[in-house]
Amino acid sequence: MVSRVKRSLKAALAASPRPTLAAQSYEALRSAAPDSLRQVQDLDLLVHVLGLTWPLSRFVISHFEDLAPLFSPEGRHAAPPHLIPLPPAGPARQSAVGPTGGEGGPPVRPPAERPGEGSGTRSESTATPNPADLLSQLRIARQKATLAMLVRDLAGEVDQTACEADLTELADGIVNRAMEMQRARSAPEAWFSVLAMGKFGGREMTYESDVDVVLLHLGGEGYPATRAAQAFVRDLSLVAEEGTLYSVDTELRPHGNAGVLVASDQGFLQYHSDSKDLWERQALIKARPVGPWEQPARLSRALENLVYVPRDEADTLRQVHDMKLKIEQAYVHRNPNVLDIKNAPGGIVDIEFIAQAGQLVLGHSCPEVRVGSTRPALDALAHAGWLEPEQARALRDAYDELKRVQGRLRLVSGRPENRVWTLSPDLDALCRSLSPRGRVRTAQEFVEALRVEMNGVRAIYKKKF
Repeated sequence: MVSRVKRSLKAALAASPRPTLAAQSYEALRSAAPDSLRQVQDLDLLVHVLGLTWPLSRFVISHFEDLAPLFSPEGRHAAPPHLIPLPPAGPARQSAVGPTGGEGGPPVRPPAERPGEGSGTRSESTATPNPADLLSQLRIARQKATLAMLVRDLAGEVDQTACEADLTELADGIVNRAMEMQRARSAPEAWFSVLAMGKFGGREMTYESDVDVVLLHLGGEGYPATRAAQAFVRDLSLVAEEGTLYSVDTELRPHGNAGVLVASDQGFLQYHSDSKDLWERQALIKARPVGPWEQPARLSRALENLVYVPRDEADTLRQVHDMKLKIEQAYVHRNPNVLDIKNAPGGIVDIEFIAQAGQLVLGHSCPEVRVGSTRPALDALAHAGWLEPEQARALRDAYDELKRVQGRLRLVSGRPENRVWTLSPDLDALCRSLSPRGRVRTAQEFVEALRVEMNGVRAIYKKKF
């Protein structure tokens, strides 16, 4: 029995992304939590996780008593990982009048407890908990939930779409908690709500994704809301011993970084109504309200009315293609040993721009294409005849594979990386991370397959543009 375990451990270490790191981390874990380690049934998964990055290994070792059930099939299926309870934020401050939901709407009330977060998670006390302690608990809860998703992903128990949906739902919960924390320590005139944008808005987040947001104050612009929003961004992005919650990108707000951090909802809609830049309307395709919106459907309808207007197809395609060329010029390396799987020709953005161009062209007359996520948009465009079924299928498959590689690349690098460096010593770790339980492709095989995938995407892109 002991020799069989040793053989299994040796094989698992050899197959891990970074065998030396995995071996060192396993020894540290055996010293720190021997009893919990004996509960592990999926030793290969545990060793694989320990061999990804040192910060992740350190977190696993520090919290292994709580995390050990993840490394057995029964423990992983005990509860959906994105529903791991988050710490309560404390009660929001009340006002005798309260702010209105815009255009004479009803008062914006503190958000009710969301389904699935467990009854009794909200504090019974009226005292506001210590914000620093809450944020620490929130960071730990986020790390645990992400790890639960990662283990299920590595075990092949969820597909790429489901993994991204889980990661996005977790981000929704974290952003809601951070907003509730601000409401608990701010006067109602400082309250704001969040419009999710980009991958966050499209429910397409991967590991290490940031959150793209626009912050809107329903009662008008002003210093109290700006100060509360600055604290909100700081809470989410603070780097601490437990890690960070999310990097926050607010550049998609009106006038970009030159604009106010918190705009009024009516000011935001007026800005986009006046704007002549198609790319700004294109960015609104993925926009969705998150958190305590009193009238989210009204805002969603207003955004749809801005995005989906009659358009000339040739002019729309020209403008979308021009923006894609600008992205390539700004972000893509000319080094032949660097492959940008997001921004380069044939990358993730190519697929998204194909889908969004079709939505901009057909959206006014075809409501079925008005969706915020790329995969259902491709399906709807094929059903409407704008894409051939074979094209939509090929783009979906490529999107899944490129997003999977992007997620693993970010896990191995520990940062929101989009570039595969073909001569990097970390390339072998990336290849291993993509095949936790199967044959590991050589670096050359992996890079060649990636180029073939991206060339296929670019061929479809050229047919449309």
